[in-house]
Amino acid sequence: MESLLRWGWRTTRVLLYQGVRNLRDGIVSTEAWLAGVRWDGLCAVWRTDVGDLTAYVQWSGSLAHLAVYGAGHLPP
Repeated sequence: MESLLRWGWRTTRVLLYQGVRNLRDGIVSTEAWLAGVRWDGLCAVWRTDVGDLTAYVQWSGSLAHLAVYGAGHLPP
């Protein structure tokens, strides 16, 4: 995976996003698949005005992984 991130992906950005409550394509399997990636970007956490957690994002080069809390299979 890291070789793909270093090789040629600089012109193409990839966003993997999913809801934490996704029962079809769970977030656990995606995070296991991405476990070998050395994330060089910051991990950002998004909260509502009252402080409730809504999402987090981490990235490495052109790859970003976004997890949306409270969302199911179709977070958009």
